[in-house]
Amino acid sequence: MLRRDAELGRERKVGWLELFFDLVFVVLIAQMAHQLEEHTSLAGIATFALVLFPVWWLWMGTVVYSERYEADDLRFRR
Repeated sequence: MLRRDAELGRERKVGWLELFFDLVFVVLIAQMAHQLEEHTSLAGIATFALVLFPVWWLWMGTVVYSERYEADDLRFRR
């Protein structure tokens, strides 16, 4: 079911699980940046880009799904 919070005038609150999920990605990208700092070469930059793309794609896909679809059930949220 599509999420219609804005149309219904409801405010959506971010849950602790979503905040933790975002924090995991922050730590992952920080570790990748640390590796890039240690290996500042063309190969290091290429490796960073190749690893960043799937990480970013996974995060964006999850954010779009959770914002667009009503999935407040046990499998997704808890």
